Amino acid sequence: MEIHAHAKINLFLRICGIRPDGYHELETLMCPIGLHDIVRLYFNAKNETDISLDGRYLEDVPAGKDNLAVIAAERFFEAAGIRGGVHIKLLKRIPPGAGLGGGSADAAAVLCGLNSHYDNYLPESRLMEIAAGIGADIPFFISGKPAIATGIGEKLSFFPGLPFAHVVLVYPGVPVSTARVYKNLKIKLTKNKISVKNFNFDLSGSKGIFPPYGGKWLYNDLESAAVEICPAVLNAKKKILSFNPDGASMTGSGSAVFGLFKDENAAVRAAESIRKIEKWSVFLTRLLV
Repeated sequence: MEIHAHAKINLFLRICGIRPDGYHELETLMCPIGLHDIVRLYFNAKNETDISLDGRYLEDVPAGKDNLAVIAAERFFEAAGIRGGVHIKLLKRIPPGAGLGGGSADAAAVLCGLNSHYDNYLPESRLMEIAAGIGADIPFFISGKPAIATGIGEKLSFFPGLPFAHVVLVYPGVPVSTARVYKNLKIKLTKNKISVKNFNFDLSGSKGIFPPYGGKWLYNDLESAAVEICPAVLNAKKKILSFNPDGASMTGSGSAVFGLFKDENAAVRAAESIRKIEKWSVFLTRLLV
């Protein structure tokens, strides 16, 4: 069985405060993109779960029981009460430490793949519970739809009606630790009261209202903190902006930066030019809306 585990980008990310347990409350609009890992599942009768890795981006990706895909498989078997075994072959195309959610996407792909193999033994609501117990953003990848996430990322409101755009995604070759970015975050930088709730969104999807990309619509409270740790983030964003995209921003806690283009030819020109920069990885992809 083969599943595509799609990456995501954050079109909007605002830090709302810090909870007593130390986690940050946030509000973010996430959208899946075409870039994906490939997850292959090989079932066995040994009741054992293991993983093998292939691809370009393997540095800092756990190759054993600590991999989120393995954890997801074991949690599924436990929740379903199934004595099963699976070998997970993971082809990594999504750079880790880039704010693209690659590890979470892989875990969600495993949960969905196993459930499909066992004739949808668990309802989607139960898969969501298992996913949230592994990582706050994994439920988003279970749904695979654009959504606003609040809380620590676990509360989802699906968001239909996003306009299509081509995406030029730049990974500057330097992974950034999410924990380090949050530690470096200065809360005073997040006083901007901008919120998706203040915009003229039609969350029911009946009208599909969504303004053009650009300006304040693309926003990330974590960008300044990430730039202090990894100046290449700002360099990548400036390079993308030189091609006049309809909008550009950092995704997640970095270090990847994206530009949105309505015009495909403009996106192709930008990607081809930026690819000439040594050590940077450039992906020409699209929003999955």
